[in-house]
Amino acid sequence: MLHYINTVCRAGKDIFSPQQQLVHGYCVQAFRELVDADRDLGELTELRQAAWCYVALALDKLISVNNLLCRWHSNRSVIAGTFDSHDFGMKWSYAELSITNPPGMGLEWSLDDVGDCIDELVEMSGYHKPERGGNGWMIAAAPESIALPAEVIIGDARMLDLDDGSVDAIVFDPPYHNNVNYAELSDFSMCG
Repeated sequence: MLHYINTVCRAGKDIFSPQQQLVHGYCVQAFRELVDADRDLGELTELRQAAWCYVALALDKLISVNNLLCRWHSNRSVIAGTFDSHDFGMKWSYAELSITNPPGMGLEWSLDDVGDCIDELVEMSGYHKPERGGNGWMIAAAPESIALPAEVIIGDARMLDLDDGSVDAIVFDPPYHNNVNYAELSDFSMCG
């Protein structure tokens, strides 16, 4: 068990209370056992790998709102995640999320939240979810409204020479500047 707890706590044991370490350790252990079982049974298809990535994202989200750096956001009556202030600021007290109770909280909430994000991303790509009787997104062929292949430009967003209306999406690095050490961010993720 200690191996799994150490995996979760790469960013340092002081970021989690002992009960948080234990719960997240068990989550990681269960995740790895289920993926290994799929692999051993020869059922780890590309689709199942994608599904396990979805679960890993949900576990990471759960960790980001269940550690000693989280606080209670009284105006919204929710737990504010670790990076609500773009730093690893100390909290005098912390909010803690129950992983399993009540229903709709914890792991179930993080799975639903990541699922909603995936739904939005797929919808933005032009695909659609079937109205009834479907079992997920309809992904057969790219919609005609999307010009493929996409052109990806990497560079300083302030220096891009683009015509008005010529860009469908701009993805940029958040303006953390020097207030977040990126090595700390990568250490925080349990599945990274």
